[in-house]
Amino acid sequence: MAWSGTAGFSHVSVKQRRLQSRMSLWNFILALRSSSLFSSDWTLASRMQGRGVRCARALSLFLTPARFPLGRRFPLFSLKISLGQLGSGVKNFELEYHFVSQLKTWTEAQSYCREHFTDLVTIYNSNINQLLFSMAPNVDDYAWIGLYNDRYSWKWSMEGKLFNVGSTHEFLIWANGQPDCVNANEYCVALQGQTQMNDRPCGASYPFLCYNASSTSYILVMESRSWSAAQSYCRTYHTDLTSIRSKEEKSIITLTLNGSGVQYVWIGLYRDPWAFWSDNTTSTLTNWKPYEPNNLYLDEYCVSFHLISGKWSDGWCGSRVRFFCFTAVTKQTVVKMKLQSEADMHSTEIQQQVSQQLSGLMLSEGLTDFRIRWRKVQSYRDDQSKKQDVDGGCKTEV
Repeated sequence: MAWSGTAGFSHVSVKQRRLQSRMSLWNFILALRSSSLFSSDWTLASRMQGRGVRCARALSLFLTPARFPLGRRFPLFSLKISLGQLGSGVKNFELEYHFVSQLKTWTEAQSYCREHFTDLVTIYNSNINQLLFSMAPNVDDYAWIGLYNDRYSWKWSMEGKLFNVGSTHEFLIWANGQPDCVNANEYCVALQGQTQMNDRPCGASYPFLCYNASSTSYILVMESRSWSAAQSYCRTYHTDLTSIRSKEEKSIITLTLNGSGVQYVWIGLYRDPWAFWSDNTTSTLTNWKPYEPNNLYLDEYCVSFHLISGKWSDGWCGSRVRFFCFTAVTKQTVVKMKLQSEADMHSTEIQQQVSQQLSGLMLSEGLTDFRIRWRKVQSYRDDQSKKQDVDGGCKTEV
């Protein structure tokens, strides 16, 4: 770790090896051995090519029919599988973290990180948080990280899909100045005055409006409950808290509430607090300073890292402070398989069948980013005699 200065600014970089995977390469091999792709008529053997760490990524698999005479010649094909992604949405990569001392708004910092590195930093665990803390200068100041609070991304309880409810929505109308997320504690929505929406603390008690799908009716429950208690009630006795998905639905709901005299009534709209990172990954870690987040001035929707404590605070996204970026370099893993068979391996149909079964196996194990290629190689006997001449050298194909 060293500080460097360039064109009027300085940044410090630290590399960290990161492997996140639901399935290691060895587990993939074990899955191949036990899969239906290889019947009892086949023998599967594997060996590492060469010795040492540099050779550890190259692996050859040999499939030999157990009943086949070793002295007989037959076609031998090589199957190459390139694995770019291990697990669903999780990659084998090397991370490099950067502390940039330029002063920028959150959006400017995001653009800078995406132009020069990968993105604003995502903090997955306390070790990364500590690493960033060790990189930063010991000053009482702040630096942007990738976490932000999107006050216009909401979900319906009945559907659970994110959608945008902006200030110019066609029929979902916010009350004046809403949503404002007072004290960073308003993540559920109530109708105010029967027609306009207001974000409110989810623990507040109000009457609520249920929807019954079997009768396509709206039921106003005058008993005051918290949002989650109202949701449970509606799901128990009806279908769910009501959604408003069209002008027609809104007109019916307005008629249902007409003359009820309620100031606020819960509907099914809600959002998850602090759920978004700039690079669109997911992390549930939080490390707030005491009394944070608080949305003190009703405009604090971006998160900064306190350089002297390593704790987080919400802040105005337009503030100009330093920031943390990261670079992720994806690594590729190559698995080479050599198949020998009594079947005609020249047949495109047979190759497709093997490829389809391999693809299905890898997808079932969480591998989504891969490529399969076929290549004809020398005969089995020639291949064996050639191997006897090799004195343990290592050849790695990347």
